[in-house]
Amino acid sequence: MGTFVQVFRVVRPLPGVITAAYPLQSLYAPVSALRVDAYGTFHTPDQLRPGQTYSAVSYLPNLSAQELRPDTTPRVAPDENNEYLDFSSLSLRAQRLAQHIAADAQARSDFDAVMAITRYLQHNYGYSLDVPPVPAGHEPVDWFLFDHKVAYCEQFATAAALMFRSLGIPARLATGYATGDYNSTLNQAVVRERDAHAWVEVYFQQHGWVPVDPTPGIDPLAFTRMPSHWAAGGVARLIPHLTVGAPVAALGSLGAIALVPAAIGVLVALAMLVTWLRRRARRRRAHPAPGESELLMLYDRLQRKLGRRRAPPETPLEYMEAVSPATESLLAEVTEAVNEGAYAGRWPERERVRALADRLT
Repeated sequence: MGTFVQVFRVVRPLPGVITAAYPLQSLYAPVSALRVDAYGTFHTPDQLRPGQTYSAVSYLPNLSAQELRPDTTPRVAPDENNEYLDFSSLSLRAQRLAQHIAADAQARSDFDAVMAITRYLQHNYGYSLDVPPVPAGHEPVDWFLFDHKVAYCEQFATAAALMFRSLGIPARLATGYATGDYNSTLNQAVVRERDAHAWVEVYFQQHGWVPVDPTPGIDPLAFTRMPSHWAAGGVARLIPHLTVGAPVAALGSLGAIALVPAAIGVLVALAMLVTWLRRRARRRRAHPAPGESELLMLYDRLQRKLGRRRAPPETPLEYMEAVSPATESLLAEVTEAVNEGAYAGRWPERERVRALADRLT
């Protein structure tokens, strides 16, 4: 369905892993070499340092239900990796639960079976970051499915992956980040540690590895439309980049000398991109939504004061219901204002935000 570009700016030391939307079409990273592992993840020789910038151009695949339903999943392990079909750690009663949930759906298609289990987990279990340790002597997935019934994303993804495998559907656990907090004024998203997330990838014959998310509150299928606030529509052509494949190996063999002309081109391209973004930001700031930035900063301060951040799958209302602070009235008012601004475009006046901020002591 097209491609889109992302430019990443590192603000704190990170492991040497290229975080971007997958699948990648091309990539530019100012390093001496890149290594790709068996799972398609790109690694840099050293950790990423604050101030480093890299860019990626990613495919936007069509992963709609209409596309996936006719596709089948192979009954052999993709890439000859039998782990993708291994469900030996799943108990017999959990296997029976998976078969019961997907019995009618799998008769229609593997996609329907995947969606049946995904929706069952989303609708019948609760999400929380505050989950106690698994009691001694209990199998973790069983304890989640049959006893505690509340979990965080890794537990949802682990249970789903094993249940898919028990039906003969290749699956694997994937980890990364949600898309963070988008700032319309700066035209950028800030991704923090709290945005770390886990989901499942299911292998379909014609589409390869397809992201499926069983965590409550999240669309189970990958986003398949271009977000209006992401830079696209020709901006990718401004950024010199390496097509994923042989050129990456060439970069590694040529070393730093090969980077000189590319670096010059990238500096020019990034200057053009920054100019374009600044012009766009100035246009957006010409008619800013009153109180938008102030309200979002207040909401962030309020979360810090409460000692608990809103998790990626939580809506503002779910977050409000999950905490019981002394400032409950203030949180309710701020939550209502955030929802009206984000979903109805009715941001409060700055005076109203300042009055709310004055109550946060």
